[in-house]
Amino acid sequence: MKRKRGAGKRKSNKPSTGGAGEVFVEPGYYSDRNEENDELESRTEIETRAVHTKLYGQHVIKKIMKMEAAAPFNAPVDPIALGIPDYFDIIDTPMDFGTICSKLESGLKYRNSEEVFKDVGLIWDNCCKYNKKGSLILELMKRVKTNFKRQWTAAGLHREQSTLTTGKNGLCSCWCCY
Repeated sequence: MKRKRGAGKRKSNKPSTGGAGEVFVEPGYYSDRNEENDELESRTEIETRAVHTKLYGQHVIKKIMKMEAAAPFNAPVDPIALGIPDYFDIIDTPMDFGTICSKLESGLKYRNSEEVFKDVGLIWDNCCKYNKKGSLILELMKRVKTNFKRQWTAAGLHREQSTLTTGKNGLCSCWCCY
């Protein structure tokens, strides 16, 4: 039994070469980078960032919460107990480290470290917005903020500068940071 010419030859997955070392590549030959793969890679990258944020972000927040100066920022402000009934008239979006920690533990609230950093920024902004210049709470906030930034950066949890307004110290733009 004779074989037909070319039958039984293995087809190579490599591009064919012509004379003089030229390589002929069929359109779409290197198409393993398609939309489906890009989407999968994107999802994997997002999931990896979320896990990194959860583990390291939670570690940093818990470490900050142990600071004596951080005590006023560890739980939601209770305007009645503190005798500041106008708090919610002035502060639209309250935030505290305990709430951030709970969001991190749930694993559903933050997609990346920038989102966590933004919530931490609310703590600083709210403190500056409600309290008077020179008050003890502002001094405590500045100490906690400086320590937080150091820990956050050391953990590799950077935020995108272009998405946040920053003051002279790179932490925020509120009046009390100048």
